Amino acid sequence: MKTYVKAVSKDLSPQGSPEFSFVIGEEYSSEKGYCFCDTANATREYYPNPLETRYLEVQALSEVVSIGDPHSFRADKIKIIREISLEELREDFHFNSTCNYFEGLDHKGKEKKSFWKKIFTKR
Repeated sequence: MKTYVKAVSKDLSPQGSPEFSFVIGEEYSSEKGYCFCDTANATREYYPNPLETRYLEVQALSEVVSIGDPHSFRADKIKIIREISLEELREDFHFNSTCNYFEGLDHKGKEKKSFWKKIFTKR
């Protein structure tokens, strides 16, 4: 079974639809379709801050169509399999680096030092 990653807001609603929230285990159908990506890292184009985003593992129950880039897709019918934890997603180096950026850390998890702070700090 091929699964994908769907990024959603903190309240499990898709962008632009705050009155609607996904439920784990439910199936959804829409003529407009539901968008998802093949990796969590690919969802950053749509949800740039991973710390303000929740991630769902979804299964497409209808034809999967590419929507512009090689990592983004759409299907008219999906099933929400489970929520993917941020900890699990952070096992990916690139995804973790993005999280670190939004936490004010460098790619190694250490606090970033501002270039200007270094220049104006007394020695």
